[in-house]
Amino acid sequence: MVGNVMRTESLARTIGWTAILAAASVASSQTWPDHLVWADRLVTDIQREGLAGRLDNLDTNQPLNRYGGSFGETYVRIRGHSGHTVSENYSRCASFLTLLLNRVYGWSSTSSTGSASPYAYQYNHLFRDSANLPSSPFQRIEDWNQVQPGDVLAVDYVTPPASGEATGHAFIVRFVDFANGVFDAVSQRTTYDVWVVDCSSSLHTFDTRVLPMATAHGAGRGWISVTANQDGTVAGYRWSLGASDFYDQADRDMKIGRFTNALRSFLEVSGSVAFSNSVVPDLREVRFQVRNGGTEDHTTLVEPGGRGRVWTAVAPGTVEVAVKAPNSLRRTLTGVSLTTGGVQNLAWALTLGDVNDDNTINIADFLQLRAAFGSTPASANWNAGADLNGDRSVNLADFLILRSNFGQAGDA
Repeated sequence: MVGNVMRTESLARTIGWTAILAAASVASSQTWPDHLVWADRLVTDIQREGLAGRLDNLDTNQPLNRYGGSFGETYVRIRGHSGHTVSENYSRCASFLTLLLNRVYGWSSTSSTGSASPYAYQYNHLFRDSANLPSSPFQRIEDWNQVQPGDVLAVDYVTPPASGEATGHAFIVRFVDFANGVFDAVSQRTTYDVWVVDCSSSLHTFDTRVLPMATAHGAGRGWISVTANQDGTVAGYRWSLGASDFYDQADRDMKIGRFTNALRSFLEVSGSVAFSNSVVPDLREVRFQVRNGGTEDHTTLVEPGGRGRVWTAVAPGTVEVAVKAPNSLRRTLTGVSLTTGGVQNLAWALTLGDVNDDNTINIADFLQLRAAFGSTPASANWNAGADLNGDRSVNLADFLILRSNFGQAGDA
């Protein structure tokens, strides 16, 4: 984990990550369609398992995340959807999109594209011709300034690569940083950073597929950039931020489509998550509970910049929102007003030291930390809960955190 955190902080100084996340925070009030909610959960689950060193499904011995597969053998399975208890993926860029829309909405691509498993360039053509196709569930978005979370960017590699079978690519938009677009006075074009979810064998900036002990291929999340003309038409894109590989529309035509039959069944619950003792929260696992009579549980990762975000099916009203990391005390906010637009301005300050995850910091935690002292993930006595500062070792720094918070208990 620490490698990802250090890499994030280093790149943040280069491109202004704090500003990007601040802008993302403002834009997050836009309700996501269900397919983006489920896609994001899939990616977060896979990343969380990978950061913990769990790359395979122990029941099948297959990787949790793979890029590839032929029609009929690919799959997208998401924890909490259709009875699945594990999130795992085996698909390509276009089949990932097709399977996702099929699983979430029951949509079949055959009537719209003539194929049960269309390529990315076929999605591009579907968006291009959607106005003349009554059966198409997609609306073409021609003005880049109107792009929303959940929209699909489908690229047709008009000039195919010299080798390989790639004919295009499909991205699902998670966020566009409209507030910090960079205008070029010479070309009269503006370039925007775009947070996307996709299935790929190549990595974007701040990519979730980069793990401490491996680089995964398959479903993930990362940043690309898209350049638009003054009239809002797309001029081209880059696979990663600041890259020199600008792909012009003449070579890689990008069309934008919005799935018009999308549902919006979830409300966003989010805010800042901070930890005691100045520990960086990026990529830490946290558990959200949204309570309104009953309790709805979610496990997620804190986004770079310290934002925690889940999507709830709890109805609008006055709720409680509790947040706990595996080795922190629980903090519960009461009287939270959950509106039809969700709630995005919450804040939790989590106290570290709960090594045994019982919501108190006492002698039992000290004994577990002592037993793991000096260990790393490769050690026989490794205890991830004792690694309080997230540097993948249990040492004096962790002991000092526990000592400073000793005797405290968390909220109910």
